[in-house]
Amino acid sequence: MHIVITPFGSRGDVQPLLALGAGLRARGHAVTFGAAPNYRGWIEESGFRFREIGGDFEPWLKRQDTGTPFSLLAGLARYVRKEVPLCFRQTCDAVRDADLVVTTTHIAAHSAAEAAGVPCRTVLYTAQLLPSRFHPPLAVPGQDLPAWLNRALWWSLARLFDLLFKGPVNRERANLGLAPVPEFLSHARGASPIVASDREFAPIAPDVPPGPAQTGAMTLPVSGTLEPPIEAFLRAGDPPVYIGFGSMPDRTPEKTMRMVLDAVRASGRRAIVCAGWAGPDGTDIPPEILAIREAPHALLFPRVAAAVHHGGAGTTAAAARAGVPQVVVPHLGDQFFHGRRVRDLGIGPAPIPRSRLNASRLASAIREALTTPRIQERARSLAENLRKVDGVGAAVEVLLAGTRGEERT
Repeated sequence: MHIVITPFGSRGDVQPLLALGAGLRARGHAVTFGAAPNYRGWIEESGFRFREIGGDFEPWLKRQDTGTPFSLLAGLARYVRKEVPLCFRQTCDAVRDADLVVTTTHIAAHSAAEAAGVPCRTVLYTAQLLPSRFHPPLAVPGQDLPAWLNRALWWSLARLFDLLFKGPVNRERANLGLAPVPEFLSHARGASPIVASDREFAPIAPDVPPGPAQTGAMTLPVSGTLEPPIEAFLRAGDPPVYIGFGSMPDRTPEKTMRMVLDAVRASGRRAIVCAGWAGPDGTDIPPEILAIREAPHALLFPRVAAAVHHGGAGTTAAAARAGVPQVVVPHLGDQFFHGRRVRDLGIGPAPIPRSRLNASRLASAIREALTTPRIQERARSLAENLRKVDGVGAAVEVLLAGTRGEERT
């Protein structure tokens, strides 16, 4: 069977699907990735065929204002709507000879698969993407809202997405001879999405209708060793605190770096700071802090004392599997939901939204994570259970079970 996988988003959106692709390939299936051109090298080095779809998402994300959900959504709408015609054309080309399409919340994948006459399954990285009265939509900072308000927010979000995306999508569907979709969000999720997140961390809400299958987080196996400077730093003293906010946008990176350095000093701990796009340029880094560009979480997290991060699905899952306390600093999207789950599960202190982050609050949260026995114990206990879950294997079984008898002849 030929399976085409079409991720959309940042590196963290692509990596779990690479793990899924490897699992499908191990079962004897041919796998092609249709993704932004900046991922070509990474995907081809992983041994997959590559087809270009859309443009590089990360530079756009870096420029965005994450101050409010509405400003971010408006920016996303402008970006995606401009991409719709090209995305449809490239996606249709990519899936033309597919037997199955696997995607994230993609603007064109379900339509392209429908036009080609093949099934399409969506992979979601968090249970929060399924509408429920028990949680608000992603990007809403408040996570302890009454049920009626959560329902109202989901209804409003669906209407807003229809306003922004349904028209452009239905115009392209008409060009393909397809009927219009009545609601964009339901169309993008598909009827039976795979929720590739851990049930013990955040189960699907009890009021979600049957259909979604929760399989567990999909992690890419990592071999080898850490880079020599990181290895030397780890061996030189007590386990440090990891601090990194992934590919989150930052309009004042040097100010953020100074704030992080001040928090580390106030906490009295050593730290590895993953600067990402911010970079340590122009900032004096003291010897008790190592500034890096990147490192595999699966290799690094088991060797740190705690992980301070943005709350992305992949980073949160990696820290949970490593059994280390977490301090979540949510910036946008599902990160607020993950921060609340970390707090509720007792594997870290209350999250600090990026808009409220300062050196004092960050230092206090780090000290709480490192000195509270209950947090340490809960993190270790949860990790023992999560490590038993084979998210990739479970997702492969769900996909293959859903397509038996539907392959092209």
